[in-house]
Amino acid sequence: MINKVYGQNVNGFNDTPSPLGEKVSTKITFIATSDIATVNSESQSIYNYEVTITSIVSESDPDKKSATIENLMKTIVKDKTLTDIQKRPLLIKAMELLGAISTKETGGENYYKNPFHFPPKNGAPKGYVLLWPGFTAYPQELRKLGERLSQEGYWVYCNSLKPEDYSDKANAKDWYKAIETAYEVTRIISENPQKVFVGGTSIGGTLVLQLAAKKRVGGIFTYGTPIGLCGLKDKRTLLSLIVTLFKILGIKIPKQKWEGSDYDLQKNIKEFSSSAVYQMLKSMARAKRALRKINERILVLQGREDNTSTGKSPKIIFNGVKSLYKGYIPIEDEPHTTGIYNGNEESIVRIVNFLNGISNQ
Repeated sequence: MINKVYGQNVNGFNDTPSPLGEKVSTKITFIATSDIATVNSESQSIYNYEVTITSIVSESDPDKKSATIENLMKTIVKDKTLTDIQKRPLLIKAMELLGAISTKETGGENYYKNPFHFPPKNGAPKGYVLLWPGFTAYPQELRKLGERLSQEGYWVYCNSLKPEDYSDKANAKDWYKAIETAYEVTRIISENPQKVFVGGTSIGGTLVLQLAAKKRVGGIFTYGTPIGLCGLKDKRTLLSLIVTLFKILGIKIPKQKWEGSDYDLQKNIKEFSSSAVYQMLKSMARAKRALRKINERILVLQGREDNTSTGKSPKIIFNGVKSLYKGYIPIEDEPHTTGIYNGNEESIVRIVNFLNGISNQ
């Protein structure tokens, strides 16, 4: 049950779609002799990417296909020889390939681990939504939300951190770079950053907050995002205290693995390094510092029975951002992010209403 909304109203908006049409432009360019080498280089890059895309189609292993698509999109985004206009059709093709293996039937036995893409069910997208789950969570946890957003007319892309991001070599800066790359893919495809909406759960929300402080987006939402941990109800809290103390004392962080929390879903990552916990704390601290730089429209949700994120976290986020349009919804009888991961209808409706409200403006 949703209790009530604190702050500005985030519901009751007109749900009539306002499609974002595809932009088509025709341009004739006269090329100087000195520019021919550059043009040839660009053409070769585009050709090479298209060859790679063609080879991905013939790959039969969904896991290998997904990994190759991710690496391809990352390479295209970072390619400084191409403009966004040149990158866009390549990224669209790559995303279509990802969408083709985003179901249980087409994604293989490990489909829940891989990123997914759902195009809007009908017509042009109302907006472009990037989703990012939390610490040790896979994209699967946000699949029901993604499917619903697709039905509502949104283009949806969901990715997450990888198992290696929880190893002894974990680095919060790399975590941010991962979501930043996913954002750039979404931005280029959308052609309009004001139509890009980003949502994150738990630690994924801390990355979303950092992103919103640095990049243009149309709006963001966080769900169970910790600015502080909730006492000893969460095993990671005790470990985080130990790790922090070791850091202060200059003692090397233990390398042993730590078992995941009891409420982690069965298919989630079961172990993570104590070093990764320290990086989790750094991500939380960076998110808190980022709040004062955030002006985008925001919806903050958290369960009243959250056993990981302290009850002060959503209020810190709500009061810390400079957004004029913001809402905070506490959710009754819900532990840490379980409602959204299990497809809780009320939680999904709140997010859909929020996105419909801001995408129609």
